[in-house]
Amino acid sequence: MSKVKDKKVPLVIVEWGDAHGGSRWVQYSDLDRLHAPIKVRNVGYLVKEDNIGVTLTHGFDENNNLVGTFFIPKNGVIKITKVKY
Repeated sequence: MSKVKDKKVPLVIVEWGDAHGGSRWVQYSDLDRLHAPIKVRNVGYLVKEDNIGVTLTHGFDENNNLVGTFFIPKNGVIKITKVKY
């Protein structure tokens, strides 16, 4: 596991539901299929998790600065799986 300030940071896969849309014509018969979040998967180091959401980073530099972050709202999270490495 990577470390940030002497704290081990897990590598995870986060599955979550995201909003989506489009500008094409849609038939009512397609509405049930489209009326749901689209499932997304992100992989990264889990640097923060609380009742607001989760924040992932792609990596760390030699000074423990985060290299890119990605926030996912907690109510969209479906599953978090730790990756063994």
